[in-house]
Order: sequence, then structure tokens, then C-alpha cells
Amino acid sequence: MTTDRFHDRHRSRRRFLRTVGGATGTALASAVSAGCLSVLSDGPDGPPPVDANEEELTAIAEIDRPADHEELPVQIADAFVEEWVDRAESLLSEIPSSLEAEIPNEAVRRYVERERESAVERLEALADRPTNLARLSTLRGCRRDAARAEGAYAAATADRTPENVETGLADLEAELSTVDAELTRVGDDSAHVAIVFERIERRLDAAGRFLENARRPTPGRSTVEAVGELAYRTEWAAVSVEEATYLLERQAEVGDRTFDDAFETTASALLTDVGERLEEIPEDRREAAESVFDEPVDGTPRKRIGDDAVWQLRGGIDRAEESLADGRPASALLGLYSVENTFRALEALQSPEWTDALDRPSDVDDVEEARAAAIEEIESARAESPHRYLLEYELDSAVTGVRSGDRRLEQDVSHRSDRAAVAAVAEYSLAAARAQTVPETTDWFVSQLP
Repeated sequence: MTTDRFHDRHRSRRRFLRTVGGATGTALASAVSAGCLSVLSDGPDGPPPVDANEEELTAIAEIDRPADHEELPVQIADAFVEEWVDRAESLLSEIPSSLEAEIPNEAVRRYVERERESAVERLEALADRPTNLARLSTLRGCRRDAARAEGAYAAATADRTPENVETGLADLEAELSTVDAELTRVGDDSAHVAIVFERIERRLDAAGRFLENARRPTPGRSTVEAVGELAYRTEWAAVSVEEATYLLERQAEVGDRTFDDAFETTASALLTDVGERLEEIPEDRREAAESVFDEPVDGTPRKRIGDDAVWQLRGGIDRAEESLADGRPASALLGLYSVENTFRALEALQSPEWTDALDRPSDVDDVEEARAAAIEEIESARAESPHRYLLEYELDSAVTGVRSGDRRLEQDVSHRSDRAAVAAVAEYSLAAARAQTVPETTDWFVSQLP
């Protein structure tokens, strides 16, 4: 490639990354939390080490994190939460407190006890959950663990078999099929409808996946483990269908305007726009950092952010396309909302105000300042936007980014403190940029909705 062609291509990518009129990208912070950012290749001749020891960096991760604000426009009644609590307690009540006499096999006994303990811990954590929606999230895991414990216990003591558990799958599959076939996105506020039905679509998809998994054999497992796992999958499907059905009932009380066609049309138009803009992105994601930033990237947070940015943008668009093709327009729309905010966050990170922040941290103070900036931006964003449900949906990626940076420090610092520090600054900085841009992205998204 000639020098002129290289610079033309570079400028083209820069123009792409500075164009924010449509939707692009995915919740990069979610990918960061999953550990998808590439590893720095610091060699003996690489950047200087960060002046920070393990104790200092770990202490940063222990500072209070921003709170979760898990809410929906429709309210979850206390009675519905109590039904889930009752179900979990009913499953757990089938298991005696002492198992030594009934299950002499130590490995099996520990398996049941471990799953029971996990369910009990989730029950005890309910008091710290701020909303009923957050309590449902905790109870979803609680019921799954309780079902696995009860199923394994029954297999060990009452000869329950996988075939016994499978008898209830047909009814659950029929219920899911009916709910999905009759799904109509209704309400009176398009933003609220999108938020509620994105969650309903996710719950229905989760139910379908776990019902499908429940039909798959589990070779190599004992009967106890097979029954426990099958009970776990079945309960996961059941709680997902229950939550989707409940939200449908509550949303039907809000309004009767139908949004199915409008959501599909809007999502399709945004995807078309994104497809045209994606043509300017280099195929090789490893070139992304040099395409995004004009500053040096090697050994800096810029490289960690940039290396995977394009890959994540493409992945976000692919998922939105799949959601639309699968009849999940609310999921497609909110996916594109996250995509757009990632794109704007990347643009923000190119601005002069971020130049120093994205340099390689020199000491522990630089890492702590990056984290503090992220938390400040999150709190500021929460005070700005009138569209709080949408804002919190996307702001969750920034909150997750802070937690992910903390995990980098907690898990990686012992064997490579400088690399952990750079990784944490990358995640904190991206979280701050996402929080900084989410109010304007939310306003843009609302303007696109029907």
C-alpha cells in the first residue's frame, strides 16, 4: 500500500468515526466486562512500568461503586415477588437441613449442599436489592439453584429420573409458543414500550434456549447431576415465561397503541444507514486503534480500547440484524441505541480533553483518577436526562465498565500490575465516555422512535 493510499484510508476511517448521525457500535463495555479486550504485548523494551504496587491498585477497586438502577416503566407488584420467594422456599423445604444420613455419598451430598447454599445466599441478598425488578433478577438465579438442589436430592433419595422431570416440558413449551405467537407490542409511549418489550423478548428467548437445552442429553453425568441440571434448565425456562407473561399483563394496562410495524420499520432504516457506514471500517480489528486515535497507542489504554472497537461494532450490528430477523424489533432498536452510544463514546475519546487521560498511567493516582472520573460522569448523566428508563438501560454499560476495571485490578494485579493498571484505565475511561455521551444519545434515540 502506498503512503498516499494509506493516509486516504486513514482519513476515511476518521471521517467514519466522527460521523454520528446514525446508529453504530454495541455496548463495548459489556464486551470489556467479558474480557474481550486484546492483551498488550509489553516486552522488555516496551513502555515503562506503572509506579503502583498490588496493594495500592487493589485498594482502588474497593472504593464504593456506582449503584445499579434497575427499573422499568411498569411496576412489579410485591405480590409477584412474593410468589417467586414462595416457590424458592418451597423447593428448598424439600431438602432436610442435615443430609449425612440420607446421602452417604460425600460427593453427591456436597453437590446438593452447594446448590442449596447458593439459593439460600440469593434469598438472603434480596434485602439489599433496591427495586422489585432487581429482586426478580436475584430470585431468577435463586429459583434455578433451588431447583437444581431439590432435583439432585430427589434423584439421590427418591429415584427421580430425567424422564420424570421431562414430563412437564411439553406444557411449558406450549405455553411459550402461545405467548410468543400472540406477542403484540402495545402501550402509549414508544420509548417505554421499547424498554418493556426488549425485556420481554429477552425472557422469551431465554425460555426457548433453556427448553431446547433441556431436551439435549447430558452424557457422562451421573443420574443425580443429570436430574439436577435438567431441573435447573426447566426452572430457568419457567421463570422466564412467568416474567414475560407478567410484564405483558402489566403493559396491557398502560395503553393499546400497537408498535410492532413501526418498530420494525425504524430498526430497519437504522440498520440500512449503519450498513452503509460500516463499509468505511477496516476489516482487521487490530488496525482500529491507529484508525481511531491520532495519539500514540502502544502500551496505552488507547490500544486496549481501539483494538477491539471495530470488532464490537460489527458484533453489535450483527446482533441487531438477527433480532430484527427473529421478530424481536424492540431488542433490535435498543441494540442500535447502545451501538450509537458506543460510537459517540469513541468519538468523545478522540477529543483533546481525553489526550492526557488516555496516556499510559504513570502511577496509582492516574488509575484512581480514571475511576473517579467514570463515577462522576455516571452520576452526572443520571442528573441530566428526562428519559430515565432509557438512560439507565444504556448507562448500565458504564456501570459495568467500572466493575470490569475493578475486576482487572483484583484478578490480574498479582501477576502483572502494570498491565492490570493500563487495562483498568482503559475500562474506566470508556465507562466515563459512555456515561458522558449517553444523555445526548438518548435524546437522539427518542427522536428516532415512532
